Amino acid sequence: MDPRLPDDTPADVRRHFEEYVKAEHKRHDAEMSKIDKAYQEKKAAKQQQIAAIKQDDRYKAHIRQLLVYNAEEEIQGIVNNVEHSGKRLAESTGRLAEKVQELRESEATVLAQSRKETSENMARYNKLREQGQNGASKEGDEVRACYDHILAEEKTRLAAEVERVAAGMYREDHGEDYGEDQ
Repeated sequence: MDPRLPDDTPADVRRHFEEYVKAEHKRHDAEMSKIDKAYQEKKAAKQQQIAAIKQDDRYKAHIRQLLVYNAEEEIQGIVNNVEHSGKRLAESTGRLAEKVQELRESEATVLAQSRKETSENMARYNKLREQGQNGASKEGDEVRACYDHILAEEKTRLAAEVERVAAGMYREDHGEDYGEDQ
């Protein structure tokens, strides 16, 4: 039914329109109120449902299970890291042991040669002494001091070589120089 009748004046049309708009606003507000009320009821029901779930022992057990699972995974990750580090350490130790063995063999060879030369020089020294030459004692002492000095230098060189090899292996394994501030 058309609210406007053929004999309505413009003021009547305006009044009818305003009444129509007010009625539409009231209807819209009533619908929105119903929707809001339904939404609030659903929201309250959902919150009650969540609260009930949180109080449920199954929910609590599930949360505990998730926490335990996460902790187990974290612990397994740490164990894997430690095992990997242990393997790298074992490899490094093996390489270091090989280098130390090589250096010991080299040192033994040098020492054997040095002892042989020292023994020969001592024999020469003793022979000169027995012959009674005046300078024999002085010459023998000089020879002995010379070979003692050579032996000390060789030991120092071998110790420096061991240190150099160990520092190189440390740098290989750790990516930094030994003793470098971190």
